[in-house]
Amino acid sequence: MNITQRILKLIGGLLLLWLVLLGASIHFGLKARSEEEEAAKEQRVQKLRHEWQELCAIKDCDQFPVGYITHKFGPNLYYFPTTRSMTEKPPGFTGGLLPGRYVELNEENKTRRSFSDSGSFKVSACCHYLLSFYGLAEGVPEILRDSRGTKMLPTVTNFNSHDRPSGHNQIGHWIDFEVEETPSIQAVIRADQRSFNNDFWLLYSGEPNEKGGRDLRLLSKQPLINERHILAVCDSLCTFSSVSLKEATGGTQPHIALNRMTIPRVESCNPGGSRYRCPLSMEAFEEVPKLLAVIDDMFEAARKRPSVEH
Repeated sequence: MNITQRILKLIGGLLLLWLVLLGASIHFGLKARSEEEEAAKEQRVQKLRHEWQELCAIKDCDQFPVGYITHKFGPNLYYFPTTRSMTEKPPGFTGGLLPGRYVELNEENKTRRSFSDSGSFKVSACCHYLLSFYGLAEGVPEILRDSRGTKMLPTVTNFNSHDRPSGHNQIGHWIDFEVEETPSIQAVIRADQRSFNNDFWLLYSGEPNEKGGRDLRLLSKQPLINERHILAVCDSLCTFSSVSLKEATGGTQPHIALNRMTIPRVESCNPGGSRYRCPLSMEAFEEVPKLLAVIDDMFEAARKRPSVEH
């Protein structure tokens, strides 16, 4: 064996040794990381179990039904299903409510029930599966349904305490003149205010774009959700949010904001192509109050304590 072969053999041996050591390092590194993750997971589980015990030491936890995420808004409790409790959902669905501040776990360390008094939560895919749970999905107008089978086009929805100001529920953020933080409706709606349709006043209309669509700001003529008037802010999508007005009788009920919701557009605007930036379909928009009424019914249903625990 000449010197070149010996050198190559030595290099090959060193390379093999390096690969063995690298493999061992990766193996033990992954094992250590897995053990750390398991330890962290167990620590989180023990923390949740301890916090639930602390909660039940000062509150009657029998008021929080199994299979539900109970949220406190003002003096009222609202009972929403955990994702596991939802009667209709696709495989791998993750668009339900996240557990609240306090969580009781079952033997498999899954959420058994939950309670939160934080005054806010978000649903990432509202509200077909929630409506289905309460038996309300069929009330959604056909024109606003998802062609894939769900009864409502999914939208990110925020629920916030009545006393938590935000850009959505402060109407002064959306009009071009000064008003109080919680104005009377007469301060917002003038004697010569234009109507958009039978259900909404027109607060603002932008210049039409090349397709005829325009930005709109509208205010409902009547309370539509939780006894509150609804502000619609529309461009290519629409956000519907309850607003704070002196006349509101919703009291301590939560505010709601359905963010960036798809509303059907005029079909003839761009036949066979994208309807992005096309005008709203007036026929579809006239169905919006019916949709919001179904969401309002959902809050009514959520306020009733379940008689049967899941």
